[in-house]
Amino acid sequence: MGVGIKSGINMPSMVTLDKRGRIVVPKEIRKKLDLLEGSTLLLEPHGEETIILRAIRRPVDVVNDPLWLAVHNPAKSKVPLARDKLERWEEELWTK
Repeated sequence: MGVGIKSGINMPSMVTLDKRGRIVVPKEIRKKLDLLEGSTLLLEPHGEETIILRAIRRPVDVVNDPLWLAVHNPAKSKVPLARDKLERWEEELWTK
């Protein structure tokens, strides 16, 4: 797994991708950003050689939102993800 460079919390850390495509976020960074097991991270590719990793903070009520669940965790969603339903929700969201 990856090994963080001991260069401080605000400095870049070098990690290694394992054979299954995983990395380990160094402990110092996890503590600073309050990242726990199950935390959601967003990987954003920028150009050919850059990836930005962002911690996603979402209010508790968003987790129970039927649209959020249908898109991000369809297995736990009680609402089937159908095109007409999504289009209706989209229209409702944009006209409020």
